Amino acid sequence: MKLKSMMKRLVNLLAAFILSVNCISAQNLTRWVNPFIGTGAVQSSLSGNNYPGATVPFGMVQLSPDTREAPDWAQASGYDYNDSIIYGFSHTRLSGTGASDFIDILLFPTISDKRKSTFTHQHEQARPGYYQVLLKDEKIQAELTASVHVGVHRYTCSDGDQLKLWLDLDHSANKGSWNRRIIQSQLRMVSPTVVEGYRIITGWAKLRKIYFHLEFSQPILSNQLYDGNRMYENTPVINGTELRGLFCFDKKWNKELICKVALSPVSIENARLNMATEVPGWDFEYIARAAETSWEKELKKILSILIAMMLSVSLMACGKAADSQTQTKEEDNLLSGKHHVTITVQDYGDINVELDADVAPITVTNFINLANDGFYDGLTFHRIIKGFMIQGGDPLGNGTGGSDNKIKGEFSNNGIENNLSHTRGAISMARSSNNDSASSQFFIVHKDSTYLDGNYACFGYVTDGMDIVDKICANVKATDDNGTVAKNNQPIITKIAVID
Repeated sequence: MKLKSMMKRLVNLLAAFILSVNCISAQNLTRWVNPFIGTGAVQSSLSGNNYPGATVPFGMVQLSPDTREAPDWAQASGYDYNDSIIYGFSHTRLSGTGASDFIDILLFPTISDKRKSTFTHQHEQARPGYYQVLLKDEKIQAELTASVHVGVHRYTCSDGDQLKLWLDLDHSANKGSWNRRIIQSQLRMVSPTVVEGYRIITGWAKLRKIYFHLEFSQPILSNQLYDGNRMYENTPVINGTELRGLFCFDKKWNKELICKVALSPVSIENARLNMATEVPGWDFEYIARAAETSWEKELKKILSILIAMMLSVSLMACGKAADSQTQTKEEDNLLSGKHHVTITVQDYGDINVELDADVAPITVTNFINLANDGFYDGLTFHRIIKGFMIQGGDPLGNGTGGSDNKIKGEFSNNGIENNLSHTRGAISMARSSNNDSASSQFFIVHKDSTYLDGNYACFGYVTDGMDIVDKICANVKATDDNGTVAKNNQPIITKIAVID
């Protein structure tokens, strides 16, 4: 009877799976996508560093507004939802990272030579493959869409206004970080409707080349090309390291201006080929629909995979009872109450720590088990950032290693209440982007870093020995902004002794 019941359940699940897949083709999945998710910090938290602009799956072009004049790590994608100024629309960016780079080839429409504009979210919208915003200062509507290598802009202004357009090759992520600078760049007037050029820039990505081919739906009436503060009027070509151009269009033409920007990391010729292959025409709506269709196709693939995964999980539920028994047994072995350890650092001294197993039983049990097994003996503090923390416990000594077991992250954003705050002296578990990826690496907070609360598993506090942490932070020099310490300079953890 039990086997018969399981078979019946399997047949029902398979039927539901097939029905679900058949229903996919009748749904418009892109309507459920909100591109603004992760674009701004909420209540002093960290931003997801995402952007709302136009792109297609696996596209080189990520065409989106830049709300900072020189985006840095806190606005790595160039856009922050909490900002109210747009400096233009650039074509490449990183997304979801802690470092900012790319931010290539910025366009900005204007009537009075302005180079920025206020905007509001009431007049902003986005969907997969499309972005729109009203540039409030001069009431210019900007719309963006894209193909794999081509960004397409549509700018609309009032009747009778003379539309101008800034093209900025100097705009980039913050030039104060990663020794970022323009090595060389060029703007060339090919015809009244075509501009080409390139720039070579070094920064987080070294000596990166970006070539572009730009076409306008209207002919250029006049141009002003700049290299820094030097201006050249109606010149056909300019080379330099601080280039930008202002292009004026005759107001007798339609109030709508469409710009197509094709990119290539190889050559201008390849940029031309990308334009001819991907966006030969001028139908903005057609290009936007094609971008949305490409997302719809990929989303259906993802949904099919999710349904298959749900089916697999349901089938695995047959062993749920046995798994529950194992889990109960493991929970019975978890520690509770307060526990104390001493971390001895060679040439520095002892750091005494009180661990709270009532708040973080999984983390404390894992840490004490590793210490009792001698796992930490002879390991190092491999990452040190003065004013932030010291991190250790990696057997590889480079931040990529750990013990054999991964543990559940005991913090609120992972569904577990943890009221311990990352103030000076807190000890917490390091992890990757996966909430449940912590194993052996831990860090001790040097100065208050309460923005980590809710995202990392704090499990105790230093009771004596913060002077040791201060000395380590003062004496050990990192090799980069991420706190990496050279192997031969890493403070050695002689032993972590469990007191009780």
